[in-house]
Amino acid sequence: MRLEAIHRAVAERAHVGILVASLDRGDILYAINADRLFVPASSLKLFTTAAVLDRLGPEHRFETTVLALLRKVPGRRSGPGGEWDVTLKGGGDPVLTSQDLAELAAATRKAGITRVDRRLRCDDTWFDAQRLGYAWDWDDEPYPYAAQISALSVNGNATQVRIAPAARPGLPVRVAPEPFFPGSVDCFATTGPADIPDTLAVSRRRARNEIVVAGQMPLGAEPRTLPVTVEEPALFAGWTFRHELTRQGVRATPLPELRAAPPTARVIARHASPPLLEILLRFIKPSNNLIGEMLLKALGRERCGEGSTAAGLAEVEAFLREQGIDANSFCFKDGSSLSRLNLVSPRALVQLLQAMRRHRHARMFLDSLPVAAVDGTLRRRMASTAAASNLRGKTGTLTSVSALSGYLRCAGGEELVFSILTNNYPGPAADLKQMEDRLAVALAELRR
Repeated sequence: MRLEAIHRAVAERAHVGILVASLDRGDILYAINADRLFVPASSLKLFTTAAVLDRLGPEHRFETTVLALLRKVPGRRSGPGGEWDVTLKGGGDPVLTSQDLAELAAATRKAGITRVDRRLRCDDTWFDAQRLGYAWDWDDEPYPYAAQISALSVNGNATQVRIAPAARPGLPVRVAPEPFFPGSVDCFATTGPADIPDTLAVSRRRARNEIVVAGQMPLGAEPRTLPVTVEEPALFAGWTFRHELTRQGVRATPLPELRAAPPTARVIARHASPPLLEILLRFIKPSNNLIGEMLLKALGRERCGEGSTAAGLAEVEAFLREQGIDANSFCFKDGSSLSRLNLVSPRALVQLLQAMRRHRHARMFLDSLPVAAVDGTLRRRMASTAAASNLRGKTGTLTSVSALSGYLRCAGGEELVFSILTNNYPGPAADLKQMEDRLAVALAELRR
């Protein structure tokens, strides 16, 4: 087999682990460092997906609610009957959108609420208050792949900032964040001559909803819309909901607050998420980190009564023990893979993939994976090869880290399962992707 020749150049400079097994014959075709531990990058999402699918089931849904309480105010004039105390309560829906909140606002108005007299409550107590994953890099915070985690999340917990050049060089660019963004914008970016390179950069100051726009934008350039994460996602959801309430003609006080719903408040509107199976497609194929972290905390809440990463990981680990996977072959710190303290062996990944081919939800698990040259993070890889429309798997990428694990059918008709993990490679990431693709194509062309 020519696999060693394909990975030799990378293995001379980095740590490479590979395991290839036949699902049909049950034997090992190739192994190198199969029991060593590697930073897995987003291939870790396979474990989150498998555990959530097993524990919650493909039809599980997450609910966002609006609760209301009419309070009497003795000795003070108030609206008819008293003052309305309204709460937007999150139930861990990882794909909630502003359109969903618009529908909740319409349902709130239909329920007879014409005003919100007290500060709108934003209740995200379904999860704990830990907003970021363990050992995430601080400089990732402004970027959507590292959005903060909350049981009340909307639009991926990122605001959209539209930026356009001014009418002539030397003037500041024009910046317009979404109208419900609860913060400020500092613009240091200017419009330059039409022939300059675009150096526009958008960031956010740490722990603040203060967007910073810097660099230069060429005169006449097309407007751009860039996402920036928000601080305290539940408040962002509250501002978005308040915006939609006002569009429905509901008068609402400014400044939503983080606060649990009163125990006597009643539900007046509900929104159910799509079923879990559909959410998993949005999670795995594009490799969405926020969805992974929210699913992990939801797993802990639903199964252990605690919406925390620790509770979710305990449930993942219990699931893996049931599959006979050695606890010494993995160490997880989050549900998405952003933490570089996650560790896993190629053997553990292969064992998980083998177990999921026997699982009662095997077809659903398989369908959630990106397909080579077709969709997800594999849509531009291995086109016009024996692996195209054949290989289903999960990629993984961090600086100096790459991974590819999954299933394919070789030319001889066998279904193979494999895992390729590389750490500490100092060269371009493209080198590692090329190596993985060549290894996968070689397996797809195999006859024995």
